[in-house]
Amino acid sequence: MDSIDYMAFPILTINADVTPQPSQNLTVAEIVKGIARSGLVGRVAAKGQRIPGYLCQSTDRKTIDRARRVLNGYFRALMDANPTRWVSGRAEWICVNPGVRAHLLLVGEILRHLDKKGIFDAHEAGDEVLIAALTDFVAPILNFIGGATVSQLEPKFARKFGEGGVAEYYYALCELVNTKHKDFGGDEFRQYIARQKDALEGKTKTDVLDLVETIISVTVDVLKANYGTSELASGEKAYWDLGIESSKVKEEAYKKQQMAPRDKRLPKEAYLDLVDVETICRQKGNWEFFAPLFNIPLEGVNPKAKTYHLEWIERLNERRRTAAHGSAIRGFTEEDITFVQWLKKELFTRLEQAGRLPQSA
Repeated sequence: MDSIDYMAFPILTINADVTPQPSQNLTVAEIVKGIARSGLVGRVAAKGQRIPGYLCQSTDRKTIDRARRVLNGYFRALMDANPTRWVSGRAEWICVNPGVRAHLLLVGEILRHLDKKGIFDAHEAGDEVLIAALTDFVAPILNFIGGATVSQLEPKFARKFGEGGVAEYYYALCELVNTKHKDFGGDEFRQYIARQKDALEGKTKTDVLDLVETIISVTVDVLKANYGTSELASGEKAYWDLGIESSKVKEEAYKKQQMAPRDKRLPKEAYLDLVDVETICRQKGNWEFFAPLFNIPLEGVNPKAKTYHLEWIERLNERRRTAAHGSAIRGFTEEDITFVQWLKKELFTRLEQAGRLPQSA
């Protein structure tokens, strides 16, 4: 095992017959598996044909020496990015089996990428050339490991188990690298990004529809709580007649109710639109009921700049149209997704504090 740099891998299980202890976060078997999977020291193709990897040399001894120098150079840079984090092992998910295996896959993919672009011949380039190229290429990863908080590390690197966990860890590394090198990533990574985008689109759509439903439901509940549900001389409920003075809002809701099949009609309030909420909030006498819930300044806007901070309603309504009529051409932008995530947190925090958070939230 003289090919291992024990400064970079200080907590290593080196005997396969020894049961790993909690303090031991790396095992030789997993590292060997990672090196084999990476193809860095070659692979066996169909009919037993051996295909040399980027770290292969003319003899096994020379291959081991080259692999030791290049990989130690790479992992030392990773360790130096945050030595405390590195030696903490499982506590911060960097120097762990899935992480090391993912980095080995990444090294192989980076060398393949640079070789294909003609930056150098990765088979012939000197060890120091490879180390310098690799550590420069993964600068976004080194910066992230060096400065990220534990809460930022956790969603990317925590609780990765088995082969699927190694793949997830590897994709997280690729995403970081991709912030600097937009053309980086193999077919598997691009397929992963496409799946992630589809999943995020689906979640955003669900969040938008949930937000709209919650906002209208809470609006009606607040009106009922403050105006009551008793029937007035007009035959209308107090919360509907007094809480909503706008004849346009009530007429539109009534029209939509009547257009529904008779056996499926819901109460009129079920046909309120999201934009009606702003009209209801601005009605004289209503704002004091709704301000603690819906007075949400957009990011960067001074809360004291004005009385009503309701612009988010129209912005959400625009995203509602996308959710209702989205297509392959018209989907959610990154800005849309960020806005919806922000609004959900802001709104649900206020609703929870007021005791009005829906049980389904």
